[in-house]
Amino acid sequence: HKQGDITRSLSKRHILAILVAALCHDVDHPGNDNLFEIEADTDLARIYNGLSVLENHHAYTTQALLRKPELNFFEGSTLEKKDVRDMKQIITKSIMTTDMSH
Repeated sequence: HKQGDITRSLSKRHILAILVAALCHDVDHPGNDNLFEIEADTDLARIYNGLSVLENHHAYTTQALLRKPELNFFEGSTLEKKDVRDMKQIITKSIMTTDMSH
């Protein structure tokens, strides 16, 4: 193993969750930034109270997609419920951290 190899620090589940977050971090992006959404008082800005508007939307949309039977790779897996919860939390937190204003 090379020094700093991420697989030594993170579990396979953690890496999968981060990869899902990376794939979905801009899902359903409206083409505006958070400031525009807030200043234009868009529905998204209202729904998320002007707080990390797009990141909240991307995280919500990702979780909604993962609940669809055809995309829910958790269903029927050998993962414990706690592992699924943890992975979903990692996905959400990873997407939320893409808000560079924090």
